[in-house]
Amino acid sequence: MSQEISIWSKIKRLLIVLPYNEELEYFEYLAALDEIMNQSNVQDLKIIVPLPKQVKKEILPTHRLIHYFSPKDLSFFGKLRDEEMERIIVQPYNAMIWFCTDDKKLMKLLKNVHSPWKVGVNISNDFFSIKVDSKSEKPSEVVQFTFKTLDKISGYE
Repeated sequence: MSQEISIWSKIKRLLIVLPYNEELEYFEYLAALDEIMNQSNVQDLKIIVPLPKQVKKEILPTHRLIHYFSPKDLSFFGKLRDEEMERIIVQPYNAMIWFCTDDKKLMKLLKNVHSPWKVGVNISNDFFSIKVDSKSEKPSEVVQFTFKTLDKISGYE
């Protein structure tokens, strides 16, 4: 007999796309994710942060889990210039969670990422297999709502 468990409890490898609209909001997202990840089964986490043109990724703090994506990382013909990003997108993941950013270039780049669950949070696009809409725009509440929702969705093993 198969046992019903939540999607969230099945995720071991996770790719997250986080918005960078303003510095304070970005760090609120990171703090909320840190809290959630400490209570999860996730063993391998990668975070991609698409940056606006005016933000230089060289001035942002580096972290082994976080990769900044700049529009300058793509050539005129759409070829990726960033080798680390290339390594990230060819890996298989159990889920990809995309928070509140509508970066078309990054979406095109990540469309072939191997992930059975592609979750769009506060973004409507046919790219996502699961769409979650939080009524709040506060980063900590958006993150909490997303993971509580994924914990309610069941899968079978």
